[in-house]
Amino acid sequence: FEIGWIAWGIGAGAGAACAALGGRTQVHAILCAAIALAGIAGGKALAVHFDRLKIEKEFLPEEALRASFEKCLEDARLWCELGEDPSFEQVRSFMIQRGYVYEGEVPPRDEIDGFESEIGPSLVSDHRTPLTFAAFRERIGSKVGVLSFSEHFRATLSPFDLLWVLLGLSSAFGIVQNAGKQQQAVEQEARKAERRARRRPVPPS
Repeated sequence: FEIGWIAWGIGAGAGAACAALGGRTQVHAILCAAIALAGIAGGKALAVHFDRLKIEKEFLPEEALRASFEKCLEDARLWCELGEDPSFEQVRSFMIQRGYVYEGEVPPRDEIDGFESEIGPSLVSDHRTPLTFAAFRERIGSKVGVLSFSEHFRATLSPFDLLWVLLGLSSAFGIVQNAGKQQQAVEQEARKAERRARRRPVPPS
């Protein structure tokens, strides 16, 4: 509800500012509504961004992620040094040395084949791209259930958001439109007064 009041306030503020600066035509009203919509969308995006930062800080601590990221880059480099077609022994040694199996465990044949066909291409891609920390954070976040920005944005949308957006847009549009009507009424009264003044007979001197 706090975000809703802010959205409504953005619309009303945009409309009032536009009217105060002299923008009182239909075009100004539409433009003002568009500006209000952009402001509301930007505010919603910022709210989602800071909400995600709070979640990531709780579930994806920076220090631990940095260490995992550096290890991932090193794994990718070492895997690529094995060549395009590493031997069975090379893959098994790599898995043991780089911690892809529990300590003291020797991976079976099917697990080694699965690593070479599934994990291997991913390591090659990470080395050649190369992998960025932001992309790595997104990857780990998806594994632990942290939504991406677009997913989080959609998940936090509700019918109330649409209501507040409509109120904000109608306020922006309505304020400018009403200011324009008031200005037209004043101008009409001024013209009527001018016509009446012209019809009034001039007293003889």
